[in-house]
Amino acid sequence: MNTQSKNKGFTFVELIIVVALALFLLGLSVPFVTALRSDIAMLRSLKQVKTDLLSTAAYALSGKSFAALAADDLLNPELIPSHYGLLLKAEEGEGAGQSYRYFEWRSRPLHEDPPTAKTLYWIEKELPSPGVSLRSIRLKQSLEDPGTPADSLLLVSVPPFGRLHVAPGQGQLESDSPGDLDLPQALEDSLSIAYAELDFSYDDEPLSLRTLRLGADKTLIIE
Repeated sequence: MNTQSKNKGFTFVELIIVVALALFLLGLSVPFVTALRSDIAMLRSLKQVKTDLLSTAAYALSGKSFAALAADDLLNPELIPSHYGLLLKAEEGEGAGQSYRYFEWRSRPLHEDPPTAKTLYWIEKELPSPGVSLRSIRLKQSLEDPGTPADSLLLVSVPPFGRLHVAPGQGQLESDSPGDLDLPQALEDSLSIAYAELDFSYDDEPLSLRTLRLGADKTLIIE
């Protein structure tokens, strides 16, 4: 007796079902992949700001001077900063909130007028993840305080212990690019601010919002 084996392949209907199922599963995975990508980008940027802030406090403790390194004059006492800081801005519009500045200042003698701190060195730093930007800033007197909106934030570390002062950035710098620090005003304003909350978003997506909370007590929390 001869036996015949028949190789039965997919029918057209079965093929349509398999393709539809694959597309359905792919559609379910797209929001997850998008959310994961934005979350990774957000954490990367927030961790860089956090690291730079910790580094600024460490520079204040050690007396490190990029101004002296840039001038190749490490023994010049005039190039040793008295204050270190970061200036962050949250603004509306294209490319806003995607960069911030690191500063080194040196206080002028008390008898000199005006009593500002001279800018020794500054550099513009970009957030490492395209699409991530600083959308809003709130200055708070306590954790329970809902906060006062601000368009910029100045974080100043003071030697020898690296104490952190949190102050609104608007009006603290005499000019924008770069500006000498109005030191008395910045330190006075910082007395009423205990915490600052910085809201970052990815491509302006409301659901991608992440917050960096920092305080004069060196609190640094990513939420």
